[in-house]
Amino acid sequence: MHVSWRMHDRLGEAALDIQGAGRQGEDVVVRYETTRATMHLALGSILNTFGYRARPHALGFGHIIAPDQS
Repeated sequence: MHVSWRMHDRLGEAALDIQGAGRQGEDVVVRYETTRATMHLALGSILNTFGYRARPHALGFGHIIAPDQS
């Protein structure tokens, strides 16, 4: 299963801006991090409802989705 979504252009720009040192407290960076965390929670909840489990990818980006084995 592959799940993906496209982020709004403003969030994409914010993601690039995060690379700058000392920007963690800026509003655009906080919005980006909050939106990213909320989307992960929402998608994980939806997948769990359909019997899938998500675990973080070993490289730290994205998640691996697998059917529930319990």
